[in-house]
Amino acid sequence: MITAVLPSWIVDAPPALLVLVAAIFIELVSWIGFSLISEQLFALYRWLFHRAAYARTSALQAELVDLRRDLKSMSAMDEFAKWARTRRQIDAKIAEYEKLSSTLRTTRTFFLLKAQVATRAVFYLLYLFIVIQYRAAPMFFIPDDWFSGLLGAALSLPLAPAGSVSVMVWVLACRRVTRNTMQLVLGDKLDAVADDGAGADQATENFKQSLDDITAKSS
Repeated sequence: MITAVLPSWIVDAPPALLVLVAAIFIELVSWIGFSLISEQLFALYRWLFHRAAYARTSALQAELVDLRRDLKSMSAMDEFAKWARTRRQIDAKIAEYEKLSSTLRTTRTFFLLKAQVATRAVFYLLYLFIVIQYRAAPMFFIPDDWFSGLLGAALSLPLAPAGSVSVMVWVLACRRVTRNTMQLVLGDKLDAVADDGAGADQATENFKQSLDDITAKSS
């Protein structure tokens, strides 16, 4: 069983506390979103394995900006040889930049797809594990005079002892309270963080537009 490999302090902890911590983690992941988590994982993956390639794209951008400036200062009539040489350099670097960018975009797309599948799998497997592991365990017992009849029986569904709160009910309650608390405390802060992920894509699109301008104005 999974519990055999867990530390004793986790195994011996009250089930209600473990479920509470797990529910907070689940709700936090759900709030942040799988896309943002995948983007952060990709940032780490890119730093570990593709630093040189991204550094090269940055260098190409800087070189193209300099070459474009030089080309604008030349006259195609009076300095044709120099103008043509600079134009060939621009064309070569544009081709290299577009090829490298295409490769990196493909790598990013496939990584994000795999990362989202993996994070969703971990998320739902954790949720399933909690429900199965504590399906018959009472989270805690409630006084008899608090709830009675069908309501008291519903709190112990599906398999918890009568008069107790089941793991299903406890998870739902913990997630609801966590969600409302995060909404109250954090507000739109996490939404602002999520919007940062679009910044890099917009910068790339802007630079691609500048490459199109280079080609159009230099023709």
